Amino acid sequence: MTTVYAWPPVGAVGSEWTVEDPVNSSRGLLNGKRYLSAVQRRRRKSTVVVSALSAGKVGAGYCEVLKRLLDGGVNLVRLKSLPINWHVDVSGDQSWRREVELEWQEGDLALSWSERGDRLPWYIGAHLPYTLAAGLSFPAIRVTGLPPGVLVARPGEFASFAATDAGETVETHMILDAARSDDTGAAVVKLMTGPASAGFVSLGTSETAVFEAVEIPRAVQPVGANWSYSWTFSEVFEDEVTGGFVEVDPWT
Repeated sequence: MTTVYAWPPVGAVGSEWTVEDPVNSSRGLLNGKRYLSAVQRRRRKSTVVVSALSAGKVGAGYCEVLKRLLDGGVNLVRLKSLPINWHVDVSGDQSWRREVELEWQEGDLALSWSERGDRLPWYIGAHLPYTLAAGLSFPAIRVTGLPPGVLVARPGEFASFAATDAGETVETHMILDAARSDDTGAAVVKLMTGPASAGFVSLGTSETAVFEAVEIPRAVQPVGANWSYSWTFSEVFEDEVTGGFVEVDPWT
């Protein structure tokens, strides 16, 4: 088995969450036609720039600990996507359209809840009812229970789906287009891919995946200023690892 560590509780001052689709390209000798074919499956790619002074001015220490846990790339890390659109637009309380995990603070220190050693998250917010919307060129859902006349979804955000209003997320899909609610608090949200049946959804959430560090940073501490660690990651699939994954969270 390969150990997958949770990402440490540090702040990011820069982030990227994207995909890469490697292809082979060739030209016909006689007709000059262009031929393309996929050579590998799609992989998520991520960059995280960590403030050394985050987490109560111990962000650098967390990065150095993570480097040793990853053991030069032998071990892996689980990441959760940060906002793809401008983070300022989604930095406020979004509990009317999605589930929001509560964060507990004591001074500069983040507090965590646990039950017999296992992390115990607390949430507020909405799981909104939806039905499948037919007749569109891409999958879409009709969501109700929203505030009227507001922007409820942005392209590139994620929607997380559950079977019940208190259920755990069973699948996550990328939102295709911007969507606004009508005067009844309903909105049609187009998706890149979609769920097979009706249920409950949180809008503007995150997706998660397991990554290897393809660029493990070094960072020089200046005198009297902040500095940063720039991490670059590439997705790893569980079927590529002998024995699969075993996930460890050293921070709770």
